[in-house]
Amino acid sequence: MKSCEAPESLGLLTIPEAAARLRISKTKAYGLRSAIGYVQIGGGYFIKAEDLESFIEKNHHRPKSERPF
Repeated sequence: MKSCEAPESLGLLTIPEAAARLRISKTKAYGLRSAIGYVQIGGGYFIKAEDLESFIEKNHHRPKSERPF
């Protein structure tokens, strides 16, 4: 990472930003960071936006049929 590039310009989200996107608490997001994948820079943890999208796709449970209840 070039020193002048901010993490968000590299597609990195802070844990609170990822939590907001998932609509979960920051505590839960910190707990999920290993399942999602993360980058540690200094003392900060970041989640790549593409990893968050991949995590959502892997955990999306689609209905087995098109029929209503």
